[in-house]
Amino acid sequence: MVVVTAVTGPLVGYEVGKRMGDRLFTSRRLNRVSGVLDWALAGLRDRGGVVWGVGYSLLGYLAGSAYGVVERTVGTGLAIAVAVVVVALVAIWALRWHRSVASRPSSDVGEAGPASGSA
Repeated sequence: MVVVTAVTGPLVGYEVGKRMGDRLFTSRRLNRVSGVLDWALAGLRDRGGVVWGVGYSLLGYLAGSAYGVVERTVGTGLAIAVAVVVVALVAIWALRWHRSVASRPSSDVGEAGPASGSA
């Protein structure tokens, strides 16, 4: 279970940041703390590997603790079933998203192709 959360956590975090990162940083609520936000972004830019490493370690520890609480409350079987369902839903969502991105036409290549200028 720890391996599943260790793999799933960074993937979900990456997707959330990729999809909502810019919107989060430009939201009205964060305008009040723009100085602190700029400082935090500079810190991430300068020392991002350390921050992410510590952050993901803490996230893994918290996920493991939360799993322990759920396991004690509802039992091991149901906890594993819930974890499998969550991982399956995330995998389905990621697969659908990947397929939708792959099916989009690329804007980097012109429609006529590379041989259109020769004649």
